Amino acid sequence: MDVSNNPLDSTEFLERLRADWAKQCNLMLPEGVRIDHRSLEAQGIERIPTIHEGHASREITKRCGHSILNAINRRIATANRYLTAIRKQMGDPTGLLGQFKEQARKELDTAMSRFRESLCSIASP
Repeated sequence: MDVSNNPLDSTEFLERLRADWAKQCNLMLPEGVRIDHRSLEAQGIERIPTIHEGHASREITKRCGHSILNAINRRIATANRYLTAIRKQMGDPTGLLGQFKEQARKELDTAMSRFRESLCSIASP
């Protein structure tokens, strides 16, 4: 084996390794607390991912009160809160579409009933 065919460079191997790690962690975690090794996108979560800060960045934040990565993550967290609030205000778009369809169907049924009644009144002397 040489550097050119290192199995650790394989995406599939790393994905399997991460899945196994998450599985082992989840066995040790209390019920209701879980780790998911997949990306937010792969999990279907619409949220901006934060940047891993690491020990050095945390130390800088502790000493100076801020770091560049910490500031970026705070902005990302704010953006995610706004996105969550917007989604709550908008509601589920598919549910909203269903409501519009149902309302349109009711209005069409009402209009058709009135039209039939008007036809009947015209046809009857």
